[in-house]
Amino acid sequence: MPLLVAILAVVAATIAEPAAQPSHRGAQPARLVFVGLSPVRARGVHFRPHERVRVVLVARTRAVRVVRAAANGSFAVSFRGVAADICSLRTLYAIDSRGATVESKLPLPVCAPD
Repeated sequence: MPLLVAILAVVAATIAEPAAQPSHRGAQPARLVFVGLSPVRARGVHFRPHERVRVVLVARTRAVRVVRAAANGSFAVSFRGVAADICSLRTLYAIDSRGATVESKLPLPVCAPD
């Protein structure tokens, strides 16, 4: 009898698992694209609709902006008032509502070493 209960539990979990997956199978992975400097701007695409996203810029200081994706899963963010130039720009990444991190590819600076 305990074996039968265990088998039924495994079957039930297998059947219920697809319902827990995101409804947008085959969707492209989320991306964060560096758009410009002065002020630092970025654009996010392929996030979940209306998802809350935290965008973090690490330059001379660390700055955080919280945005909400539009119905199509995109957003734009600006870091006005944050001191950053191409040589101080270190990292730009987004953290979605589930905690997944997406890092932006930044331009490689041609700067004198620190």
